[in-house]
Amino acid sequence: MTDATLNKSIFLAAPRAAVWEYLTRKDKLALWFHPAEADLAMRQDYALIKTDENGATSKVCWGKVLEMDAPAHLKYTFTIKPLGDAKQP
Repeated sequence: MTDATLNKSIFLAAPRAAVWEYLTRKDKLALWFHPAEADLAMRQDYALIKTDENGATSKVCWGKVLEMDAPAHLKYTFTIKPLGDAKQP
């Protein structure tokens, strides 16, 4: 895997505090993306999960939160299985 960096900025017609909740709280993440194992926290690993019809869970994407400055800045690593030689932890 390379040390490539992806920077993404989006503009939403919503208050920053509300968007922050949907990016960092497991219950809110589940509403718009995938459920998380836990709320995102500074310098902690995270995983977004899916549950199959038998109730088994698997990681959809995972990484580590590098920086958090609520509600203005969130920096994290991001990995998914299709990213070449990425390994699921």
